[in-house]
Amino acid sequence: MEETTSMTPTAVAKAAFALGVPYGLFITAVYLKAFWEPVGLNPFQHSSPADLLASGAASLTLMWAGLAGGMATGAWLGSRLPQSEHGPKWLLPTIFGLAAAGLLGAVVYFIVKKNPLQWLAVGLLLHVIAVSALAYSPWINKWLQSPLVVAIVSAMLIYIPCAMLYYGSSQIVRLTSLENGRVIDANYSDVRVDTKETFLYVGNLGDSHVIYSPETSSTLLISKDHQISFFLKRRARLSSEREPPLTPSK
Repeated sequence: MEETTSMTPTAVAKAAFALGVPYGLFITAVYLKAFWEPVGLNPFQHSSPADLLASGAASLTLMWAGLAGGMATGAWLGSRLPQSEHGPKWLLPTIFGLAAAGLLGAVVYFIVKKNPLQWLAVGLLLHVIAVSALAYSPWINKWLQSPLVVAIVSAMLIYIPCAMLYYGSSQIVRLTSLENGRVIDANYSDVRVDTKETFLYVGNLGDSHVIYSPETSSTLLISKDHQISFFLKRRARLSSEREPPLTPSK
């Protein structure tokens, strides 16, 4: 009889910790690309080691928090569903099918609306499909006999990268919107810009401040030696209420 070696949850956890640094760099690259690409910047040309370290630490924290939350949710659902040997055989396939159909509808809806949540829905949909396929694969079952291990591996390979895409794209959408962005005060900043145009402070990238104009969709890189001052959200909102919005000339 052929002997097989299966991976336990403990073995998977040890492997995840051992691969933490390269995996952290991978999901950091995914996050940085999702964050900076919409404003026309290639983060890998400007990022400093400090940027990579900070983004990597945040990405790994989100990853482990997401895995812990997913495991807790799975354990809670598992305790309330009948076991496979006692319940009807159609129950789990039906649950997976309904979940996949609902997530597919969410993917289409968010893509049409151009909402960053599309990445989260895509990740969940692919995660459900992957878990369903891996659970019934004889070859995979030789190595990953525990359903929990299958879920963790699928989440790390599929869901977590998609979640990083969502997190990065949702952050940049918020920071480049007039409603939630940080409006630069040109009177107190060492930046020569048109005071009739609204500029938003996006953040730091390498040795530069990044500012963005939603009106012209232009991005400027300013040296960190220059002072940047921006309004708080409340003050910016009050200022915009006092002054009528500019209308582009035809």
